[in-house]
Amino acid sequence: MLDKGYHNYSKNNKPFALPMFGGKPWLVLPQISAKDLISRSDSELSSDDIHIEQLQVNYTLGSKGVHLMRLPLQFDVLRRQLTRKLPLLTNAVYDELDRGFKQYWGTDTANWVEVEAFPTCLRLVTRAANRVFAGEEICRNEDFLEHSKLYTQGSVFVAMALRLIPKFLRPLASPILQLRNSHHFRVCARICVPVVQKRIRDTKAKQDDPSHQWEPPVDALQWLVEECIKTKNPKELDPILITRRLLLLNMVAIHTTSISITHAILNINTFEHSEEVNASLREECNRLLGENDGIWTKAALNEALRLDSTIRESMRCDDLEPFSTGRMVVHPNGIDINTEAGSSIHVPHGVTLCLPSHGIHRDPEFYDSPLEFRPFRFSEPRESFLRLQKEAQTDMQTALDLKTTSLVTTSDTYLAFGHGRHACPGRFFAAQEMKLMFAYVLQNYDIEKLKEKPPSTMLMGTNVPNEKAKIRVKRRV
Repeated sequence: MLDKGYHNYSKNNKPFALPMFGGKPWLVLPQISAKDLISRSDSELSSDDIHIEQLQVNYTLGSKGVHLMRLPLQFDVLRRQLTRKLPLLTNAVYDELDRGFKQYWGTDTANWVEVEAFPTCLRLVTRAANRVFAGEEICRNEDFLEHSKLYTQGSVFVAMALRLIPKFLRPLASPILQLRNSHHFRVCARICVPVVQKRIRDTKAKQDDPSHQWEPPVDALQWLVEECIKTKNPKELDPILITRRLLLLNMVAIHTTSISITHAILNINTFEHSEEVNASLREECNRLLGENDGIWTKAALNEALRLDSTIRESMRCDDLEPFSTGRMVVHPNGIDINTEAGSSIHVPHGVTLCLPSHGIHRDPEFYDSPLEFRPFRFSEPRESFLRLQKEAQTDMQTALDLKTTSLVTTSDTYLAFGHGRHACPGRFFAAQEMKLMFAYVLQNYDIEKLKEKPPSTMLMGTNVPNEKAKIRVKRRV
């Protein structure tokens, strides 16, 4: 349906309606409308309202669910703190990945070991991300890792079920649907609340007396506690509420990153020239590590152009979702939005708009041979530029153009992370985590080539890797 809509309508600069599971249809705008869509103010278009409806947050996140979205302190720390402090966190993430891979993929250098690709990647990402989100103590608690994962999965299924139920019945149905999920939350809260309470006490003590013998941890939980204190609202310091904010970070970050890195690993190891590509990627990793005393740094990862390109290309070929940049019309009078030069349509209040990322990413107008997976599609021009730069044969405009092909850069033709000021705020951390994870695999494991990529599953519009897909791995000597 999406492909047909894209070719029949989007390519003719016309919008089309896309039926949505358990909700109203979305209006899919043509690519030409992207600039107008992302330039609108929050008083006209809202991304929060979509998440509130899609996730049914007043039920899945408790009675304060909407409050968590309207005062998104957990996302503010991603924008203001996490991205800025990524250089301080690189070693911690790598250390957690090292521990996790040894535990979940093993250390056997003599025999091939069969592992489930997506479930193990999900566990690895959960562990590494929570080293940054929640700190060392929580991220190594296997009960937290398991129940936070189940809480996220359960929330998605509960939201899906609730959207099929009339609104007036949802308060009655929710407690029944939430029984299992409530248990997962209680387990997570039992682990997190004592840590949160101690953080609050120590943070306040340090603020009152700078000589207090305690150093604030460098993690999102600490920044979140500090943001809650700044509000001067005692209710924001409720440890249960802070735990819900922490789990909301997990909900929006863990699965998306796990899905993307699993697709990348499977795409590379079913690629016709996988051996040559893996060798080239290993050469890049070894060279950069050799230049940085054998340690991954943020700067070194930024120079891993082939690694960056491989993940970006995988995310282009295997979209997380077939549509992107969703916005709900919240202006009472609706809005007029451009669909082609000199033409616009009126969209009433309450309608959700989006862009057809699946079609755009496969459009030969924007990508040469778009149906081919070409790992170095984005790195080859950048590496050529660097060679020419050394010979002083380049110009500034070329440099600026090529900068837009990095993994974290969004555009109206690359929408894997959305686009505009509401693009994914955690994409810089997600990109660093995926590159560290991929680099670790390349340097420490051989993966037996697969004959073909196992078919993915479309779950609530999300392109999820086959959960039963297995790969055979062997630790490199």
